Amino acid sequence: MIKVSAKGLISVLITLVPVRQMRIWLLNRIPGYKVSFSSSVGLFNYISSGNILMQDAQIGSFNWIDAKDLVMKQGSIIRRFNRFKHLHMLHLDELAIIQSHNGIFAPEKKAKYHEVAFDFSSQNLFLGRRSELLRKNYVDLTRSLTIGNNVVVGGNGSEFWTHGYDINRNIIVGAIVIGDDIFIGSGCIFSPSAKIASSITIAPGSVIYKELNMKGMYTSHNLYKKK
Repeated sequence: MIKVSAKGLISVLITLVPVRQMRIWLLNRIPGYKVSFSSSVGLFNYISSGNILMQDAQIGSFNWIDAKDLVMKQGSIIRRFNRFKHLHMLHLDELAIIQSHNGIFAPEKKAKYHEVAFDFSSQNLFLGRRSELLRKNYVDLTRSLTIGNNVVVGGNGSEFWTHGYDINRNIIVGAIVIGDDIFIGSGCIFSPSAKIASSITIAPGSVIYKELNMKGMYTSHNLYKKK
């Protein structure tokens, strides 16, 4: 069942207004957000937040944004058809970009299978300066995902998991931290508590389940000739 808030419903109505400047004025006036008039908010957006600060930033159309605090610094962009649910903090630094069709989900407090691990203050996504999350990625925010500066999560279809289970069905949680100057290929999977040092390239389809603390290129696949 999809839960909606009054602020979210109001934001949908406001983003139907055809004049951009009027949309921004209404977002500042009615829900009380802080959106600069040099910013842009597209059509058909559900935006439910306690606090929003947008500084010369852009939100495209058809996004679902449910975050207690949303900060978008100068030049940052959220494109189209992204879903952010139950986040504590969504923070985009200068020139950071979230492209299209990404799913970023945190657990609800009432979800029984997350009761032991639930910590709303840790359900955060931080995207650093000039970093980019491309298309169709999945992010589990049972714990935080921190992405440093000049990082590209390339292609599409990577997964970031901050919770899992052991063989006895005990929940395992751990934040994921990614350093600066990193390229991540398509279809990579990150396990809870993965930590990536700066100046690293990760090959497509890799599984990252431990700390990578030396710069270089990594792959979890062995390439060999069969015949």
